[in-house]
Amino acid sequence: YTIEAINYGDIHAAGVDEVVAEVSWKGDNSILDILQPKYQFLHDVLDQRARNHHNIKDPHFLFKMFNENTESVLEEVVATAEIIKETLRPFSKTVIVESNHNLALTKWLKEQDYRKDPVNAIFFLEMQTAIYRALQKGQSLPVFDYACNTYVDGMEDVLFLKEDESFRIAGNIECGSHGHLGNNGSRGGM
Repeated sequence: YTIEAINYGDIHAAGVDEVVAEVSWKGDNSILDILQPKYQFLHDVLDQRARNHHNIKDPHFLFKMFNENTESVLEEVVATAEIIKETLRPFSKTVIVESNHNLALTKWLKEQDYRKDPVNAIFFLEMQTAIYRALQKGQSLPVFDYACNTYVDGMEDVLFLKEDESFRIAGNIECGSHGHLGNNGSRGGM
C-alpha cells in the first residue's frame, strides 16, 4: 500500500502554522512519515512578506517589518529553504510548484530600487547580476530555485518546477500547475 502523493497546498513559510507543520511533516507521527508518499508538492512556499508588492508602498507595514527586524528578503528565503528541508525524506521526492508568491521574488527584482532598500541591497544586486548573466547567455533564471540553491546547502534533491511545467503522477493527474494563471496569462480562476 503506497500513497502516490501529498499536496500540501500553500505553505507561506514566513507565517506557517506550526500546528499544521507539526502534523503535516515535522512531528514524529506526521502525515508525511505515516503515509510515506512517493511525491510531496509544496505551493507558495515563499511568502515574500519582507518585500511583497501588495505592501511595498504601505509605510505602516514597512515600519512594522523594520520594528520586528523581518525586512530581509535573503533571511526570508533562507528560512523558507530550511522549511523545505524539513520536508525532505528518502522515500519522497519534494516538488516545489512554481506559484505566485514564489514568483513575487522575481517581481520585486524587476520593480524595486535597491538604492531605497539598504537592508536588501546586496542580495538584490547579487540576484540581479545572476539574472543578467543568464540573460546574456540567452537563458532565463529560475529566481527562487537559484536563491534557495545558492544561499542554502542541502537543496539539491528538491525539484523546482518552472511556471506551468507539467508534472503528472499516476498517469494523468497533473500536479505542476498552481492555478494562479488563467487563459492567455490572465489571472487564474474557477
